[in-house]
Amino acid sequence: PDPEPAIVDAEASDTPGEGIASDIAGIPRLAAYACRTRSATLSMVDDAWERLLAGYGWNRAMLPRPNSLAGRAMDRWRETEASGDALFLVDNLADGGYADHPLVTESPNLRLFAAVPVFGPERRVVAVLSVMDDQPRTLDMRQIAMLRLLARQTATLLGQSQRIRTLTRQLGEQARSEESARTEAHRDPLTNLPNRALFLERVTETIAARRSQRRKEQAAILFVDLDRFK
Repeated sequence: PDPEPAIVDAEASDTPGEGIASDIAGIPRLAAYACRTRSATLSMVDDAWERLLAGYGWNRAMLPRPNSLAGRAMDRWRETEASGDALFLVDNLADGGYADHPLVTESPNLRLFAAVPVFGPERRVVAVLSVMDDQPRTLDMRQIAMLRLLARQTATLLGQSQRIRTLTRQLGEQARSEESARTEAHRDPLTNLPNRALFLERVTETIAARRSQRRKEQAAILFVDLDRFK
């Protein structure tokens, strides 16, 4: 089956992880505004698919790798060992080797495509920030500089998001481990029924509660002994 796309939720939140997701979702909008293009995307590309992380003016959550212009950019950067100044720019897709590309011959009929890499650890390209337009033109130096700046900001946000996910997973594992330890300490391993330790703990809590409330209420203990139960 086809893999599910991973689209960042653009709604802001008070929690750090979701707040970062909101910031990431806003990157393509800023890129489109800075470059004055109709659309922009932030996507991840593997050997089979381009998956949209966030987009502005773009509604395709996934593209097969052969139809991915971001994939073409990735191929170029791999060939040239992309640096921080890497740029993939085609100012008129209708000319040259892209004239029969489905994104050129069919909707959205792209003409301009520009992309910069988003670097992760060890200078590995982890995502592609792209701007697109249906009119042939180029980008000036100020727009290219802004695109690279947004790519660096995206790398920082993705790194923070990864660290938060790792911390959340570790805290979850710790909580599950502690809950398992409490269960093992208070339950019989064969029957999973409460054991003597839990019984004594509950009795102690009940006595302490009655004393603190200073009421005349009484508590009773019912003892049942089952022979040869185990």
